Amino acid sequence: MNEKPFEQQPQQLFETAQEQTQRLLTVNDNVWKRLDITESAIRSAGEPPECPASDEKHLYCVTLLYEADSPVETFNKNLQAFFALHTPNVWPSPQPQHPVWAGFNQFSDGIRQRSSAIARRQGLRWQICELGRTYENIGVVEALDIMDRDRVMVMGQELPLVAAMHPNWVRTMCSDKGSPTVLAPDIEVAVNGEFQCIVRADFNNKRNQAAITDWQISQPISRGVGCGHLP
Repeated sequence: MNEKPFEQQPQQLFETAQEQTQRLLTVNDNVWKRLDITESAIRSAGEPPECPASDEKHLYCVTLLYEADSPVETFNKNLQAFFALHTPNVWPSPQPQHPVWAGFNQFSDGIRQRSSAIARRQGLRWQICELGRTYENIGVVEALDIMDRDRVMVMGQELPLVAAMHPNWVRTMCSDKGSPTVLAPDIEVAVNGEFQCIVRADFNNKRNQAAITDWQISQPISRGVGCGHLP
């Protein structure tokens, strides 16, 4: 396990604003094909905010995000972007046995935004993201109670796009067996018709690659699992 504090990690862990701009334009050209996502529109979104310093209890990045007409549509588009950028050799026609296919199938029973989620502004925006260290190792319900009380925006439909925009972060987490599982509780996942799970980014799988999957909300959180949020 890498014990080095995050403030000492290489600066290339997260993509620059210019690199993210190009990645999002590539995603839009190849996958989303939306007319309102252009280089000019990204410039109109303003300058990225200054990223807070990371430490052993916080892992911050700034990410270029796009919010579509609804949280569910946004999540699905972001999931497409995640698979298109991380598995370009099989996108957009994965075979049923491929993990990409499984990634879409596992959400086929239904997804929805958490009822008390803070509304997102539609369109492009730069967003500070905290990737699970602040609310690590406490129960999901407890973490949500704290964030709701403090009016903190919880990670949700944004998580697949955060992973798509920052491939070096994904690769680092995949190669570090002590890497965290990042939860995104603002998107709930139905299993057998009941909304009892939330979205997570799993970096500790046997294939040594990132996966967007689900997590039972009642499951105890052990070391190395945390709820992401958007400060």
